[in-house]
Amino acid sequence: MGVWPIPMTSAPAVCDFRAELDRAVAERQQWLVAEDLARFGTDGGFEMRTSAFACLRERELQRVGKEAAARLQVPYRPVAPGQPVQGRVRDVIDAPGGKIVVIERRDGVSLVPWSRRLDNLRGREVAGTMGAHELMIGKMRGRTPLQR
Repeated sequence: MGVWPIPMTSAPAVCDFRAELDRAVAERQQWLVAEDLARFGTDGGFEMRTSAFACLRERELQRVGKEAAARLQVPYRPVAPGQPVQGRVRDVIDAPGGKIVVIERRDGVSLVPWSRRLDNLRGREVAGTMGAHELMIGKMRGRTPLQR
């Protein structure tokens, strides 16, 4: 059995790719700095702000929430941790940052992070409190009256 030679990539192609990659990274860094999500240090290094991920996630939620609200022709109602949420589990959206659940409320729609439990409750009424990272349904001990 013979060994087939693997063609080597030409040096100019590698240089072109490296230049294109460097340009793309520099453009992304400039965008992050312009959005106040990062900065160039005095030593020339590049630093992301500690709040960058949270800011980008919040922007994504706002964008997806407004799109869902426009599609349903109702207002978007953001939910903060500690706030009560009551409504029907309407939809699951695959967003770049992860799955998001659309809760249709009487006064509009809200978005909450996806969980398997919420996925199983699609089309049903839920009530709970928005936690730091998920919707805490009822007291998390058995079913709430709205889930029966």
